[in-house]
Amino acid sequence: MQELIWTEQTYVETLRMITDVYIKPLRATIEINKPIVSDLQMKMLFPEIAAILNVNTALLADLEERFGAWSRTSLIGDIFLRMTESMRIYIGLVNNYNTAIETINKVQNEAAAFRSFLAECSKRPETRSIGLTEHLLTPIQRIPRYVMILDSTHMENIFSLNSSLLLPVRPAQEHRQRARRL
Repeated sequence: MQELIWTEQTYVETLRMITDVYIKPLRATIEINKPIVSDLQMKMLFPEIAAILNVNTALLADLEERFGAWSRTSLIGDIFLRMTESMRIYIGLVNNYNTAIETINKVQNEAAAFRSFLAECSKRPETRSIGLTEHLLTPIQRIPRYVMILDSTHMENIFSLNSSLLLPVRPAQEHRQRARRL
């Protein structure tokens, strides 16, 4: 349980960092009519990040509350089952990940201001010298990591949860795999 909470805290911190370091400053340039990227490009670069941050902040709060009252008979499967519908927000992220990466590459090639912005961001300590492209991969990997962590804990009532947890992501993953084969 502690591993799950620790990884969720780290994940939520990464989402907050993406928001604070990348999204808010880029949004601010749009609001003062000196955009580094367009409104449309913002939507393409950061699909569903704000909604995912809200979902995972709530999940983290639920997990921390449960852990605070943890006993030998405590379970967490109900928390994830309750969040399954909210986790469907990941479908949009997974479906639009390639578009986000293509947009980053395109805007970097076309706009010196964006290249400079990304370079400055990567120097900030909170980015850990990791670029935006790599940070955007973190949410893509999160659902499969839940399954891996939950499987490794061997907690009662978890294994039936795993297939439900992957429901939001599997159709998008299968679509991307079919597209690659074509």
